[in-house]
Amino acid sequence: MNAKDNKRKFIMLPVRAAKDKNMTDGALRVLLLLCSYCDKDGITWVSQKTLAEDMDVTRQAITKQIMQLRKLGYVQTIKKGKRNTHSNTLQVIFDTVEQPIVSQLEVARVDQDAHSKMMA
Repeated sequence: MNAKDNKRKFIMLPVRAAKDKNMTDGALRVLLLLCSYCDKDGITWVSQKTLAEDMDVTRQAITKQIMQLRKLGYVQTIKKGKRNTHSNTLQVIFDTVEQPIVSQLEVARVDQDAHSKMMA
């Protein structure tokens, strides 16, 4: 177990995912891991490469599962990353009724806050 695993002690997961008959086991496992990288608003910058390494699968396998999660309404891309430089900014959709969609201005603020923390 590496140091970053020690910092993540629990996750928040959309309860509806456990009940969703269209959810495959692979998609659920990726959603679980994706949620472990989310902030309190469900936003994450984790790369598919990192997820693949954590699960010991290919990046293509992660891509396939994230596409399934998008189709089922559990994940949305709120900001595109730069190829081979920055990951997409993803948001896990916990509650389709109450959770607001993050605006581009909020994403820019969150990106700036994260960058400031990294530099500190």
